[in-house]
Amino acid sequence: MILVIPTSTLELSLAIGGLMIGAVGIGLAVYYGRRAEKVRRPTFSTQQTRFTVIHKSILTYPDFSILYKGAKLADQNVVFTRIRFWNSGNMPILASDVLTPFRATFPVGCRLLVSSLAQTSRPEIKAKISHDELAGADSIVITTTVLEPNDGLSINVIYAGDLDANIDYTGSCIGASSPLVLAPELVRVMPLSSAWKRFLVLLVPLAVLIALILIGDILHRRSVHVADIYFGSFAGIFGIFALIFLYDSLSTFIRKKRLPKTLLPKP
Repeated sequence: MILVIPTSTLELSLAIGGLMIGAVGIGLAVYYGRRAEKVRRPTFSTQQTRFTVIHKSILTYPDFSILYKGAKLADQNVVFTRIRFWNSGNMPILASDVLTPFRATFPVGCRLLVSSLAQTSRPEIKAKISHDELAGADSIVITTTVLEPNDGLSINVIYAGDLDANIDYTGSCIGASSPLVLAPELVRVMPLSSAWKRFLVLLVPLAVLIALILIGDILHRRSVHVADIYFGSFAGIFGIFALIFLYDSLSTFIRKKRLPKTLLPKP
């Protein structure tokens, strides 16, 4: 068996390009194969930025006090956040499919003050929320008649407690023993059109890299060795940055879950 080593920059780039295309093809096959699976996927996520409405340090002044329903609040922050719940699968979740209610439970010591529906994907899901207590902790119980793919709701929440209080999400339905809980940074809240624009902009470094490779090949064929070395080094460095930018962009589409259009923040 004879191993043929590419002798020109163009041949080398084509060989590397072929390997990259093959790897991308395998990755896309696995990705779309998984997307084709029929699943119910109840999904929770908390808004990435929480806001302190009232900081507990104010309560150290004797002339200040916070009343809620006529009673003084304890020495705690008053915090606003938003909870999102939707079906990120590709099968509908009917009320009859729910085995244990879906709920958001706050840590013991946190007091749930106000919760209200901020958005729903459509009126037909008949979303309702109610306050409940589970093992001494305040919780929000969510009920819907149906959640088809990308159906969901957003809940505005004001609670007394720590800014970074850990909210526990539970519940189950047929085919999903627990909800998918996404870290806020893994939820894409930008409109899809904006994400595509960002992706296309980040394709520019790849186009420049290809142009540099072609220029380097022309210089190599003309035996301009010094310039060839400089161009080859520059193209390699530029290629590393291009791959980093492309990875960051592709993660927007592959690694992150896109929030349904109906639950995107309103401008």
